[in-house]
Amino acid sequence: MFGWLLTSASAQTKKTLQQADSLLLANYPKNEPGVAVAMISGGHIVFSKGYGLASLETRQPIDPKTVFNIASLTKEFTATAIRKLAAEGKLRLEDTIGRYISGLAPAIGSQVTIKAMLSHGSGMTDHYGFVDTTGIKHATDADVLAAVKKTDSLYFSPGTAFRYSNTAYCLLALVVEKVTGQSFAGYMQQALLLPAGMKHSFVWQPGSQLNPAATGYDLSENKTWVPSGPQENRFFSTEGDGGLYTNTEDYAQWFEHTIRRQPIAIQQPITAKPHMGYGFGWFIDERDKPVSIYHSGSNGGFRSYVFAQPDAGFMLVLFSNRADKDIEQTAFGLLKLVLSAKKDLVPIQYLTN
Repeated sequence: MFGWLLTSASAQTKKTLQQADSLLLANYPKNEPGVAVAMISGGHIVFSKGYGLASLETRQPIDPKTVFNIASLTKEFTATAIRKLAAEGKLRLEDTIGRYISGLAPAIGSQVTIKAMLSHGSGMTDHYGFVDTTGIKHATDADVLAAVKKTDSLYFSPGTAFRYSNTAYCLLALVVEKVTGQSFAGYMQQALLLPAGMKHSFVWQPGSQLNPAATGYDLSENKTWVPSGPQENRFFSTEGDGGLYTNTEDYAQWFEHTIRRQPIAIQQPITAKPHMGYGFGWFIDERDKPVSIYHSGSNGGFRSYVFAQPDAGFMLVLFSNRADKDIEQTAFGLLKLVLSAKKDLVPIQYLTN
């Protein structure tokens, strides 16, 4: 299915990659915030390029080494950390959250399992309306926990439905800290990022050095670019749900080192979409073979998207520093070029609503 990608001298290869390049050039002009894109097939990066500017202020162009916040793609890393600790016998996925975090209402602490949290089947109330933001510039996972402690109910009985939850992943980061005795950022660096060869990746915290990372941008109503990153967004600093910074080169390392080595299957079905669901940080499409997994991220002025077929050794990743473009539609356009036999993907917004 992907043989054409590996035949670098073939006319079809050149034509397809030229079409992909043209699509990206049309969507991401060189004098605006842009995107970094990489494609992998069979263990090889077959397409890797940057488009547009990492910073409008310095005019630094985007390239495969440019570091972006990848927002909710962080969830697959948090899920991998939990799975690693479970494999080491340091926790069980069937454990309830109350085993590791005290002070939660019984309806939450004694009913919500780690497994349900990993796959958005927890039913936990969203924290955004409960966090006391008085005097807070950077909300943390601990602030999320304090907000959850103010609630005593769930949207539904754990494991019976799907509802996307940033809250659950913030608390999972705290579980990692409780079990390991390390900061979430420190554990991720030591246990996951460096072993995977991700030397330019890190979990952002207040005080983190971001140079030479890309600046995220929103497009204002009067069509001017406005920086939108950790200094402009209070919830940018929650870690387990969206705190990771990385680049496409490092992520390619992650794909080969981790994603292709661990089984990923539906843990929480999405009722309205047969043979589709969520598991361990991924939306999963089992409607045909090879199984497809994908996820998006949105945080301030950053957008990210990954589509993969691990069994086929294929991955497409896009990291962007502009909020005005629908990055999933750009990804779909690229996938139509390279996976012409693939059924139409279901947009993530339809899976989360």
